[in-house]
Amino acid sequence: MASAHLPCLLFFDDFDAIANPHSVRVVNQLLISLERYWTAGDVIVVAAVNDLDLIDPALTRPGRFDHNQRGRSRRFAAVNPAAVRK
Repeated sequence: MASAHLPCLLFFDDFDAIANPHSVRVVNQLLISLERYWTAGDVIVVAAVNDLDLIDPALTRPGRFDHNQRGRSRRFAAVNPAAVRK
């Protein structure tokens, strides 16, 4: 759906519920799907989490969700920097 509305912003709330190390299939599918957006740079991807430690390490490697901010509600938002640079 996002590819039909470029450029756009994708926001995932409670990302730690679906992107944890116990959800290997979900994480792999997310990486495959999001990689297309990250390389094109037409989509900014933001994810809010309750606990950053629960996110699968594959998603927090450089070039993925590697910029983290602490929000007012003690939640973290991770932004893909490649899309922001464009």
